[in-house]
Amino acid sequence: MSTYRIQNGDELCHYGVLGMKWGVRRYRNADGTLTPAGKKHDARWAKLNPGKAERAVKLRDSVIESKKASIARAKKRLETDQKEANKDLKSIDFEKEARKQLKDQLRYLKESYEMGHFHRKPTDSDAIDSFYWDLGMMPPKGATVKDVANVIRADTEIMKKNKLYDVLIEDDKKAISQGEQIIKSISEMPLEEIYSNKNDIYYDYWKDRGYYD
Repeated sequence: MSTYRIQNGDELCHYGVLGMKWGVRRYRNADGTLTPAGKKHDARWAKLNPGKAERAVKLRDSVIESKKASIARAKKRLETDQKEANKDLKSIDFEKEARKQLKDQLRYLKESYEMGHFHRKPTDSDAIDSFYWDLGMMPPKGATVKDVANVIRADTEIMKKNKLYDVLIEDDKKAISQGEQIIKSISEMPLEEIYSNKNDIYYDYWKDRGYYD
């Protein structure tokens, strides 16, 4: 229980809770992890609020799984960007890369067609047009795989010249680091705190704590 004392008739002084010691945290360590007392307090709250605790556990696990998936994607991007940064332009088969990208584009269009989002069965020409549209460019009439390869070559040359791959690599590393920090932090959060912040835990909660710029 907290101790208060009124001094001089208009000053209210707070002396903390019973057993509290100066500089000693009751529930949290300096790094944010729970003290033994904090773990007991959280376990007691979970026991008294089983429904809320269950929802908090599901929320915690869903955030962790989401961040793990994000980290996996970032690691894959990092690997790709590092390979691209180290490649010599002369060693890249741009037509092969163009065919690969157009194959992926056509597969996506076919899936859209099967779901009713594309008005007719897509063709190779549709894949080429879609490639240009995704880049915000008007597809040239009668464009071929070779034209797509030239676009990829030009983009790659610009990225290498301006060292944009280095920027992408740093962004990938940052995404991995942030994801790992969030997983570590939420794994150590009390269930009561997770439940109380359930509406903004996916972004605002972590933004306020410096995990996002």
